[in-house]
Amino acid sequence: MAALPGSVATHVGKAVDFTGDLITDEGRARFSGSVAPADGNAPENENAAVQLELDFLVLVKKTSKATRR
Repeated sequence: MAALPGSVATHVGKAVDFTGDLITDEGRARFSGSVAPADGNAPENENAAVQLELDFLVLVKKTSKATRR
């Protein structure tokens, strides 16, 4: 599993749409599903295009400053 240090849109190079399930529980949230470019066209970055074919999972936790990590 690889971690992405920034936003998905920045990594892909264009706006993206997320499709999947969001589960929240006691200050934590989990998104699982897929990500695709919003314009429907494959990204120019070939590595990003291949990565978008994989399942997508995000885990976030609410911090004491009401931000999410």
